[in-house]
Amino acid sequence: MFLKPGDFFDACYAYASPDESFRQFMPLAVHPGDWAIDVGAQKGWYSMMLARVVGAAGHVLSVEPDPVAADLMSANLERNRSANVSLVRAVAGEAASEVEFVLNDYVGWSSRTPNALQRERVKARVTLPMRPLDDMFAAGKPPEGARVTWIKIDVEGGEAGVLRGATRLLAEHAPVLWMEVNPSSLEAAHSSPAELGELLQGYGYRFWRGRVLERWLRRPRVWFTPVARLADVSDEADVLCIPPSRPDLVALLERAHSAVTALPR
Repeated sequence: MFLKPGDFFDACYAYASPDESFRQFMPLAVHPGDWAIDVGAQKGWYSMMLARVVGAAGHVLSVEPDPVAADLMSANLERNRSANVSLVRAVAGEAASEVEFVLNDYVGWSSRTPNALQRERVKARVTLPMRPLDDMFAAGKPPEGARVTWIKIDVEGGEAGVLRGATRLLAEHAPVLWMEVNPSSLEAAHSSPAELGELLQGYGYRFWRGRVLERWLRRPRVWFTPVARLADVSDEADVLCIPPSRPDLVALLERAHSAVTALPR
């Protein structure tokens, strides 16, 4: 990847896995030939991880509205020969329109509604197209029988809008969701973890929070703890949302959680 010296997020890419729980769990849920969607794709790390797993027979639809991030991602896709990734330069939201988008000095912090910390690094406000995720997927001309098995959502507080614009995908494909739940960003967007839970309630999703135990010179131990309600998430967390159609993943998560809780303290 093209990295910028001194950038916090780039240091994560250079010296460690930026999301160890994603890196270890995602290949258990996604398979060659699947379709996956990366909403808030930033510089492309998650999209390229997904591209490796779905392979040439599958496809990754990546959504990134920040022009700087999208340019960097495009260069990274070309450098890694990720021909099975399509980049959409738009805001994912509840309807087709144009919206104000706030650009941040930190690539990855740009959003429609920056929180208090992000407002300190705002550099510009621009107008960008917004499109529902359902429409973006249809416009990608997926082949007959294509199944979206995974959607990652990290849009700095705009998650509710993404879900409202993805009702067909949620109902017809029942994908696993990997979603950032950040109460401060959601509050800035006049949303909340409880609202996200309400939007997903009718689809039967069960929720799990990723945990990572770093171990010196050894592979980190990754497991997930169950979350009864998204309203219970009070600090920033990556939340794994499992649909009823994936009991295999629920069983795997339960076994891992039981093994970790049985360890001596």
